Amino acid sequence: QVDAGAAELQNAQEQVKQLQQQVDTGAAELQDAQAQVKQLQQSGESSAMELQNAQQQTQQLRQQVEQLQQQESTWRERARQLEQQAEEWTATLRQSKREEDSAKARA
Repeated sequence: QVDAGAAELQNAQEQVKQLQQQVDTGAAELQDAQAQVKQLQQSGESSAMELQNAQQQTQQLRQQVEQLQQQESTWRERARQLEQQAEEWTATLRQSKREEDSAKARA
């Protein structure tokens, strides 16, 4: 049970790490897209179509980043719960070991 919990915790931590990387990558892409929109707006040389496409792409990237952030916080919470569970198990094991030892000492 403890091993399964440890494996589950490791998996949750791994998910958090991967999602953090995806959020960072997405945020960087979003910044690029926003800069491109700004550039298109300022240049005045782009067509309305080009500008609209760039704005749509920016919107999609923003939504992706938000979804990734939500997933990341869900996994972060899961990892926190698992860490807490592991601490409780450890405390319980220590307690029963102490009781066992004192029972042996009395015997």
